[in-house]
Amino acid sequence: MPADARLISADNFRVDESLLTGESELVEKRVRNVTSPNDNLLFSGTLIVKGHGIAEVTSISVKTEIGKIGTSLKSIGVEKTLLQKEVN
Repeated sequence: MPADARLISADNFRVDESLLTGESELVEKRVRNVTSPNDNLLFSGTLIVKGHGIAEVTSISVKTEIGKIGTSLKSIGVEKTLLQKEVN
């Protein structure tokens, strides 16, 4: 997926979200009988592996979920290791 999107229609739709979640199991995405808030959401960086669907783009670039993760990683400072501290 090149962007975050909301699924409008789906037929036997499965997505690999391992990039975001680390889970190796495919996730079923559906429009009807949604039991979780993420059942009909698609995320940038995930891989559609089965089925057909139509989706409406909701976020692009740094406003996607993976973009937010990337932005937050920029603010992490590099700390010296214990060995570096002791040597100094």
